[in-house]
Amino acid sequence: MRHFKITMSILLSLSLTIFAACGGNSEEDPLIIKQSDAVSDCGGFAVTRTPTFDDYPGAYCDAEVLHWEYDALNQKLDIRDARLLLNCCGDHSMDIAFEDGIYVVTEVDAPENGDGRCNCMCVFDYDLIANGIPGGVITLRLMRHVTDSGGLHQVWEGELNLAEDSGFVILDDTTDDTWCY
Repeated sequence: MRHFKITMSILLSLSLTIFAACGGNSEEDPLIIKQSDAVSDCGGFAVTRTPTFDDYPGAYCDAEVLHWEYDALNQKLDIRDARLLLNCCGDHSMDIAFEDGIYVVTEVDAPENGDGRCNCMCVFDYDLIANGIPGGVITLRLMRHVTDSGGLHQVWEGELNLAEDSGFVILDDTTDDTWCY
């Protein structure tokens, strides 16, 4: 009986140690973020889409702009990359992950149905809503992966002070009069 109690005590101690080591989030552990994304049709989202991100003083075609808005009460971060110039024919998605203390947003543009591209360019808006983002200053890295023309590349990295509730970053200040309408 004494041998049984010692064995159970050791097993219980070992189980608690393993449980404690596996629990919680650290900077090495992946943080699971509830998210949803939407990508516009060619031409961007309609003006009526909420939120409208009125913070940028220029016209839509003036620049590619990363807009963000934070809802502290619900810990919800809405990120929109507006006026992104890509081939008209593609499958698009946007994702966010927490990696080594940085929120990494990845935009993907792949040939339509795996093999089709067009002979035209379009502007698109990528929108992502991420739930469970704690307030404060965060580091955000924006990555883009055009799967058929090279690899994954970094578009921008910097800090967002979520206490400011909203803001924007100009990603490309080249006016697009050719493909933007």
